[in-house]
Amino acid sequence: QGGAGGNEEGEDEEEEEEEDEEGEVEGEPAEQGPEILTSLASDEPIGTQEAWTLRTASALLRTGPLLVSSNRWPGAHAVTFGNKFANLYIGDGTKRLAEPFAPVLPPVPSTEYVDAENVLVEQLDPTVEQEDELEKKRKEAEEAAKREAAGNEEGGDEEGGEDEEGEEEGDGEGEDEEEEDA
Repeated sequence: QGGAGGNEEGEDEEEEEEEDEEGEVEGEPAEQGPEILTSLASDEPIGTQEAWTLRTASALLRTGPLLVSSNRWPGAHAVTFGNKFANLYIGDGTKRLAEPFAPVLPPVPSTEYVDAENVLVEQLDPTVEQEDELEKKRKEAEEAAKREAAGNEEGGDEEGGEDEEGEEEGDGEGEDEEEEDA
């Protein structure tokens, strides 16, 4: 019994939520229109133009079909003849505004940076050969620094130097220790 009652309450809550969601889009209030079956004359004009345009199908026959076109919603038309009518909308879903839409202009772009004291000078990227030469010099400098560090260790402690050299040749752990000490 409790399960059946819970389902009915859950369905009622879902229906209420759906009704709430139909009227509004998140962040925007629902648009309110005029009451149903109000006179076309009560619609607000668009600038200097009336909200609706009425035309007969023929200038000679005053009893013929009548076309009613919305000036607020371009593309919305209604045709009536006697007690029959048809509605048609062919448009892009945007209202006609009294004033044309004019977006705000973007801000003026910033000028390029100018260094008054030191004029910036562009430099060319090095060639592959120049990069290889610099890499070779860097490796030579590293090797010289390692040799110098190894020479300092050997000169300061002769017994420890032999053990460390054995470690360097065996598993390479001595190199890591030397770099950490430096």
